[in-house]
Amino acid sequence: MWFNNLKIYQLSDQFSITEKELESSLSQSIFKPCGQLQMNSIGWIEPIPRIGKTLTHTIQNKIMICANIEDKILPAAVVNEFLNDKIIEIEDETGHKPGRRQKTELKEEIIHSLLPRAFSKNKRTYAYFDLDHQLLIVNSASAAKAEEFIEFLRKTIGSLPVTPITQEKPVKDAMTTWLSTQEIPMQLTIGQSCVLSNPKEDGGSIRCSKQELLSEEIQSHLKSGMQITKLALTWADKINFVLSEDFSLKQIKFTDLVLDTLDDSYDDIATQFDADFNLMSAEFSQFVPYLQKLFT
Repeated sequence: MWFNNLKIYQLSDQFSITEKELESSLSQSIFKPCGQLQMNSIGWIEPIPRIGKTLTHTIQNKIMICANIEDKILPAAVVNEFLNDKIIEIEDETGHKPGRRQKTELKEEIIHSLLPRAFSKNKRTYAYFDLDHQLLIVNSASAAKAEEFIEFLRKTIGSLPVTPITQEKPVKDAMTTWLSTQEIPMQLTIGQSCVLSNPKEDGGSIRCSKQELLSEEIQSHLKSGMQITKLALTWADKINFVLSEDFSLKQIKFTDLVLDTLDDSYDDIATQFDADFNLMSAEFSQFVPYLQKLFT
């Protein structure tokens, strides 16, 4: 359940929802496995795996939810192999190659015939409402997957006035300035990886890993006009993360300063989930507003 990526959305000041209201809405779209001819399926499941009884879980005015997405796996190489065999068969019978439209129809038929035998891949996406700060925080590394989650949530509850949080100061400009001037905001520590990109059209990029980012080598790239588009950072000695120019947060890891305060001796899964969620969300409640203020 510990979030390792964050896509952060701002809720409208007029938005409000109770756990009971959210539970009632989610219960109308409970996850159901793919049918034989379905490529994918999405629905809500209990945030606490195996023993959960509700589709919502609330601590300190924060409501956790979880969507399960099932995708059927049909490798393109397998579909194309069947398609090529069918094309050869038709050529042998008729003496003519199928046209583009017929190939498309054949491919659709092959996919439908293979779906009942396809393997399935399930992925859970967790998110929670922070009603004190009017935020929706989604554990996703992909902007497209996060938007898919948001759209399904909007469809489920009927209305969801939410937008990705915005910044007055461009993130890449700020990150570039931090390194070029070596003036780092308080509570932040520079890590050992970054991506430098050339802002010119068709410009290249350089990925640095396990490097001293305040070194002369990095400085020379910055002086040539390159900009920082991803940067490894540590906040308050508590959270290691990579900040991207679109304000997404990836590779989040809590340090021992946080994890050593966690009581992980609970035998009960639900109690342990509560402890983890409470600690994680408490840290994010300070961390996210700090980042928002940093770029306003």
